[in-house]
Amino acid sequence: MAGATETAQPVDEEIVALITPLRDAAQQAAQATGWNGLFAEFTPVSYAAQTVAGKNYFVKVKVGEDKYVHVRAFQPLPHTGLPIEVAAVQVDKSADDPVVHF
Repeated sequence: MAGATETAQPVDEEIVALITPLRDAAQQAAQATGWNGLFAEFTPVSYAAQTVAGKNYFVKVKVGEDKYVHVRAFQPLPHTGLPIEVAAVQVDKSADDPVVHF
């Protein structure tokens, strides 16, 4: 259903391919919030999606041992020719934190 956020699910190859290249942008967005860490890794774990005028992806990403962030990435509609981009990042997440709209 358009506008509703889907239930979180494990990532697949398509999500990994979409999100992994956003590592640097996600780290910069996290640091812009005042977080001064570095991502030791960037492994997407689970995600939820929301169809809007494009698609929002809410992705739990492992960034270190027992350290996670949630990344909201926006993928514009294909006809725009615009790339997927990081829209927001939530830091200091745990493996147990649910992936939800933010």
